[in-house]
Amino acid sequence: MKNVAFITLAAILLLGSASVLAAPFGDLPASHWALDAVKTLAEKGLMEGYPDSSFKGERAATRYELAMAVARVVAKIEKIPQPDLSKYATKADLEALRRLVNEFRNELDALGVRVGAVEDKLNALESRVTELERVRIRGSFETVGGTMGVTPGNRYPLGVVSAYDFTTGRPLSFNTGGGQQLGNTFLSTAGDLAVNARLSDTYQGEALFRAYNLVGDRQAGGAGSYWGSTPPTLSNWWQGFPGGGFNATLDRIWLQEMRSETQLALGSYNLNRAEPFMLKGEPNPTFYGPNYLPWYGGVISGPLNYKHANYINYELFASRVASQYPGGTLMWGGTVTSDWGQWKLNLGFHRAFNEGVPGSFVLGPAMNPWGSLAPIAGALAAGNPGIQDQKLMGVKVQYDFTPARSLKVELGSSTYDPDLTRVQATIGAKTGTLLRGRFTSDLWKGNVGVEYLSVEPTYDPFILGFPGLAITRNWAIWNNLPNFYWLHDTVTYPHNREGWRLDYAHPFNWGGFNIYAASLQQKTASGLLNTTANPVYVETVFTNGLGAGAANGVTNRGQMTNIGASVYYTFTPSRLRGDLTYNSWRLDRGEDAAIAGNDNYAATSDIWGLQLNYPTTDKINLEGGYHSVGFRGTAGGVPNLSLQQGVINVGVSYAITPAAGVAVQYRTFTTKDDTSPVGTFLYGDSTATQALVRLKVNY
Repeated sequence: MKNVAFITLAAILLLGSASVLAAPFGDLPASHWALDAVKTLAEKGLMEGYPDSSFKGERAATRYELAMAVARVVAKIEKIPQPDLSKYATKADLEALRRLVNEFRNELDALGVRVGAVEDKLNALESRVTELERVRIRGSFETVGGTMGVTPGNRYPLGVVSAYDFTTGRPLSFNTGGGQQLGNTFLSTAGDLAVNARLSDTYQGEALFRAYNLVGDRQAGGAGSYWGSTPPTLSNWWQGFPGGGFNATLDRIWLQEMRSETQLALGSYNLNRAEPFMLKGEPNPTFYGPNYLPWYGGVISGPLNYKHANYINYELFASRVASQYPGGTLMWGGTVTSDWGQWKLNLGFHRAFNEGVPGSFVLGPAMNPWGSLAPIAGALAAGNPGIQDQKLMGVKVQYDFTPARSLKVELGSSTYDPDLTRVQATIGAKTGTLLRGRFTSDLWKGNVGVEYLSVEPTYDPFILGFPGLAITRNWAIWNNLPNFYWLHDTVTYPHNREGWRLDYAHPFNWGGFNIYAASLQQKTASGLLNTTANPVYVETVFTNGLGAGAANGVTNRGQMTNIGASVYYTFTPSRLRGDLTYNSWRLDRGEDAAIAGNDNYAATSDIWGLQLNYPTTDKINLEGGYHSVGFRGTAGGVPNLSLQQGVINVGVSYAITPAAGVAVQYRTFTTKDDTSPVGTFLYGDSTATQALVRLKVNY
């Protein structure tokens, strides 16, 4: 059967296809799935029926009948000019045909087929195809144009950045230094060109060139550099690119040794084996593009083929990391994975450090990057670490009881020093650990997950910043600080939290639903940390409070409770799909007498949305939706907080070809801040619009 399938495939690939008009044999119905292939073979003279004009497709073919089919294929090949064959066959196709000829050599000789001549022809064709396959070119071209504007309401704090998209934390207005920039327009273009070459029988390589151009708003953090297509790594404006004009660079060189499967990349790259609880990467601060940016430096990876250790894979890397530190930030490390049977193992290590600039420090935000205003003298009190150094290592062990039931345990440990020079701080290195255990199993035709999480506040406190931005809190996540990020995934593994999570997913033919819940408590109360004895910790929500007794610290532990659900449904036959989501966070922390009312939390954050996608044809897709984000209650001693934002989005995309498409998106934001009294409102009232047009071509 494999030989018959190959003959059919080879004949169609090498000789072209024919239209189907009628069944070529009397016993082959017009509705039969194989009619097209059989008719093509019959028209090309490669397949003949029995004397009674029947096909007898249910009967097993004899070896002689297969040899006859091969002979007819060979005869056709001898008549085809060389250029035509190279258009339809690959080197693998020719090699498979060579094996088929060798298999039926005796039968072909008996039929009078000149096997030697056929082999000479195949050798010549293979040589030409090899040259054609040696160099391949691919790439993409993408243009994004956009405009956005903000209209302040009566309660709008002019002169500061205060209009945000609360679903992402990205600003909708910008502070230019001379006042508020409430509208701007841009056109940005990014292009990729990759040249892949077969260097020898054992090596292949690729060079990736990238170019970027920006017309319009060019300020760092403005619409062009912020809302447009993500520039190439070497052209990112927060890494020295001025934010406008044309820039082209050799972005990556890639080399592979095919026998050992060892790969080397220099330039931009993505890590494939690092676990997110140890190393996730640089979050993309732009609205459009991947969630995480590539690293830049070098990486080497492959399997470790040594005696019985051929099931081990490794990945070693070094990178320059995006940071606002004036001297730059470097990182290097590696990951080793092993998979044998039901067991899976991952070991990882990395070190990150600021390049030595004595006396300099990372510019911190208004709040200390590790928590709140710290009762510490020196730069750390204002949130300014010095020459940081961190070493982090971790292990993940997974055991699959069955294909549908598994247990995963993750353990990480970091050692962090906020200032190697002891100019800013003399506290020395601090350690922190992370532990997560997760059990998943099929249940009630769905999948359930149960996990326990414990992350110390001193785990991965290495602080990294986005220069020139004013990113606010993502109200749907609650695990970030304005303008700053850490190396591990703080969404799944938030700092200073311990507790339980549950989730359940159940698919149906028409769609499905997901539900989840979490109860996470502060692992250590805020007031017991961020002190002279223990200053290096991360707390993104429950700060100390700003009363006269703040130095005494808050001893109550905050509690975060999260529930959420999503339902998706596809209407047939229209293919209209609807996605309904709901996510709610509850923040609680009792008032501490020492803080005198400046530390209590009793607030709720609710996020819900409805998104519709309607593919009217195979090429046109319509989309629209509404999302609502609200925050109410008391937080950090500020009572009567009331903030609501509604986001409406509409869009249409058109696939011009399978490799090219255009999309138009339009969004409106309505923000209402009813916090009282007026002097305590957070963002004020505003309306904003955002329009994007994207064109992308792959080749």
